[in-house]
Amino acid sequence: MTNTTRQCLVVGLVFLGASVARPARAQVNPHVEVSAAFAPLLDSTASLAGLTARPMMSGWNLEVAGSMTTRLSVVFAADGAAGRQPGESAYGVDNMWRDRSLLGGVRATYRSTGSLAPYWQILAGTFKSDLTYTSSYASSRGSRFTHGDTDIVVQPGAGLNLMLNQHIGIRLGADVKILPNFDWSDSAAGASMFRVAVGAVVPLGRRR
Repeated sequence: MTNTTRQCLVVGLVFLGASVARPARAQVNPHVEVSAAFAPLLDSTASLAGLTARPMMSGWNLEVAGSMTTRLSVVFAADGAAGRQPGESAYGVDNMWRDRSLLGGVRATYRSTGSLAPYWQILAGTFKSDLTYTSSYASSRGSRFTHGDTDIVVQPGAGLNLMLNQHIGIRLGADVKILPNFDWSDSAAGASMFRVAVGAVVPLGRRR
């Protein structure tokens, strides 16, 4: 997946909200917004030296946002992903990847009189990835080894909330994890990881 494709998907989510929003009463500006989403990792430039690129990974995303103004919020997020790569004949290993992140940042949300609210956010924090590989060679079958790496991560993203009522809504989003120093071969080449998210958002309280 090219950078252009990623950018188009992120921008497209925002324009989708603007194009299909329907008239409704003014949206509530919540004190706190909690969301949980299924967030698969669709594309990644991160790989282990000598092995193929990582597989598509299933993942999850949790976010809590506290309102600072009518449009700006502070955001705290946690996410994780996991994926298995079957044994490769050239290396005789099964790969199991596990990622997790802790992030914080700011979000800008446009709340109109429609049921849709597009948002843009920028988060930063720590990213931890572990690879456990199990040998499938007859001489060492079942032997397991784990290698890990930790890096700072910058994560720009965008999306929209489709509010079904004042108590719950559907969240669609996309983001890119940018890891400036991440590389399994220790050459600090960096990596990027593209995700989409589909889940639920719950507003708590009202800001006057």
